[in-house]
Amino acid sequence: MNESLRTDYCPSSLDPNDIYRALVEQLPAVAYLVRIDPEGKIGDASPTIYISPQVQDVLGFSRAEWLADPHLWINRLHPDDKERVLAAVETSNRQKTDFSLEYRAVRKDGRQINIYNTARHLRGTDGAYYTEGLMFDITPQKRMALRDAVLAHCAENLRKMADLPLLAPWLREQLDEVLPSSNLMVALRDPQSGWVTFLIHFDQADAPIPARPPGRSLIDYVLDTNQSFHWSRPGNQEALEQAGYQAVGTPSVDWIGAPIPGTDNPIGVIALQIYEDDTEYVADDLGLLESIAAAIGTVLRDLQRAEDTRRQLVRDEVLVSISTQAVAATDVDEFLATAVKNLGQKLNVCRSYLFTYNEAAGVMTNTIEWCATGIAPQKEFLQNLSIEKLQWHIDQLKRGEAVAFHDVNDIPDPATRKELIREDIVSQIAVPLFVDGAFYGFIGFDECRSHRIWPETDVPILMAISHIITHVIEREQLKAKRADQMAELQRWHDITLGREKRVLELKKEINDLLGRLNEPSRYAET
Repeated sequence: MNESLRTDYCPSSLDPNDIYRALVEQLPAVAYLVRIDPEGKIGDASPTIYISPQVQDVLGFSRAEWLADPHLWINRLHPDDKERVLAAVETSNRQKTDFSLEYRAVRKDGRQINIYNTARHLRGTDGAYYTEGLMFDITPQKRMALRDAVLAHCAENLRKMADLPLLAPWLREQLDEVLPSSNLMVALRDPQSGWVTFLIHFDQADAPIPARPPGRSLIDYVLDTNQSFHWSRPGNQEALEQAGYQAVGTPSVDWIGAPIPGTDNPIGVIALQIYEDDTEYVADDLGLLESIAAAIGTVLRDLQRAEDTRRQLVRDEVLVSISTQAVAATDVDEFLATAVKNLGQKLNVCRSYLFTYNEAAGVMTNTIEWCATGIAPQKEFLQNLSIEKLQWHIDQLKRGEAVAFHDVNDIPDPATRKELIREDIVSQIAVPLFVDGAFYGFIGFDECRSHRIWPETDVPILMAISHIITHVIEREQLKAKRADQMAELQRWHDITLGREKRVLELKKEINDLLGRLNEPSRYAET
C-alpha cells in the first residue's frame, strides 16, 4: 500500500494489510492471489497464496480445501470450457497480460454455475510474478439473459412451427442451456374427459406414456391445484402422500412442474425431472419454467382455435357431402356404403360401420363396414349377434343417447366390455338410427390403435348425419310401400279389365243383400 495512503488514512494502530483484507472480504466476489510459474504453467507450479472466504458461498469449498489442492480450480471447470480457459490463462501467464473470462464451473454439490473471472499480473518484491484476480458468480445474470433468449425463441418458433411435437427437440435443446434434465414432459388434459395425453416425453429411463385417465401423480397434482410445484426426494414426499398424490415411474432426485394456462383452467403441465444425485433445481428454475409454460399456453390456445376451425370445416364438408349424396341417391345400399366409408376417412378412425336391429329376433347385424389400412374387419363375426352381448350399448342408444368412451375398460357391463375387447376396440363412439320413430340400429366408429378422446362437438354432427341417413332409409321404405300399393292397384285393374258389366251386377247384388239385412247400401246406384 502507498506510504502516503497509510499515513493519511490508516490509524497507526492498524496494519494496512488487515484493512486491505477486510475490504476484499466484503466484496461480492472471490478474491485470490496466485504465484505464477515462470513458464506460465498452472497447477502444482502455480500455488494459490490467498483466497477470500467467499469461495465457500460461491463454489462450496472452504479456504483450507482450496489452498491445500493446487488442482482444485482446474478440476471444477466445466468439461466443455476447460480447454479454452486453461489455454487463455497459460497464455496470459506467459505474456504477463491481464485477462477476463467467462466460463462454467461445477460447485462441490454438483450444481453448475457461471463465473466471470478478471485478473491482472503484479511483480512482487521477491521478483516473482503474481496473478491478482476476482471471480464473480454471474449465474443469476446469465440465467436471466438465457431465460430471456429461451422465451424469445419459444415465442417465435412455437408460432412459426405451430406443431409442438415437431418442436420438441428444439425446445429441449433450448431448455438444456438453463435447465438440464433427465426427463422433459408436456402433458395436456382434455377438459371434457379429464384424460391426460403426453404431447412431449423425452425420458432417459421410462418408456413413452400413453394417454391415461385422471390419476394422482405429480402431473395430476399440478393440474388439480393449478399451482407450480417443486418436489425433491425425500423433502416433501410425506406431505405429497398426505394430499393423496405420489411420484410415479423411475425414482427421481428432483422434479419441477408448472401449469400451462388455458382460458379458465390449466390445459396442461410442463415438467422437468432429474435422476442424478449431484444436481438439483432452485427457485429461479421454477420461475423460468412458469414463463415457458405461459408461452406454450399462448401457442396451444392459438393451435386449439385453429384446430377447432379446421374440425368445423371438416364437419361442414361432411354434412354438405352426405346431404348432397342423400338428395341424389337412387340406390340406398350404395349410398349407405359410401357414407360409412367417407365418415370413417374424414374422422380418421380405424373402423366405421352400420348395425341394424331386430328386436323380435333379439339380434343385431353389421350390415356395412369400412376399415382403415391394417385394421382387421369384424363384419363376418357380427351377423345376427345376440343383443345381450351389447345390451349396455342398446339401452343407451334406444333412449336416443350417443355412446362415447375413451377406454373400453370404463364400460360397466362385462358382456359388452368382453365383446369390444375381442374386436380390438380401444375407444368408440356410436349414435342411434330411428326410422319412423322406431329404433332401427346405429352407426359407430372404433379406434383400435390408441385411446382417443372424442370432442363433444363430434356428437351433434354425428346425430345430424344420423338424421340424414334415416331420412334416406325412410324415403326408400316409403318408395317401396308406394310401389307395392301401385302394384296392388295394377292387379285389381288387370282383374277388372273388360268385366265392367259383371262388376256392376256384383255391386247391385251386394246392395240387395245388404238391403235384406237392413244395412245401408255400399255402392251408389248406377
